Amino acid sequence: NASGSCKIQDCYLRTPWEAIRVSGAVDGKWYESGPSEYVEITGCTFDRCGYATGRPVIKVTAHNCPDAERAAYHQQQILTGNTFQLAHPTLISADNTGLFEFYENKLQPEGMARLETGENVSLGRIESIEPMHHD
Repeated sequence: NASGSCKIQDCYLRTPWEAIRVSGAVDGKWYESGPSEYVEITGCTFDRCGYATGRPVIKVTAHNCPDAERAAYHQQQILTGNTFQLAHPTLISADNTGLFEFYENKLQPEGMARLETGENVSLGRIESIEPMHHD
């Protein structure tokens, strides 16, 4: 029953914060967005994103959403064919995601990236994160 799909392709991103945030939030007075059905990020260059804050380059989350406590809130996140020029180790932070796939991406420098996972995350094809740490 997810509501939206999105494809982000061939972008150049550089920001002191998260470059991409897939989020849903309900806090009693502000409804930010609903769940995502399918998000594909391909062919993008992430240039030292999060350099000033240490925040993840990409964050997938849900805040105060009752559905997220029972099952995955976001359904499918696919990252393929991207280049990540890392300023710090936290590449991706994901929770409440039915399927998260990360493959055929380039990391610079190699061996620096970390994937942080929270509740209700199902990992699919995870390649190129060496070594992989779950926090």
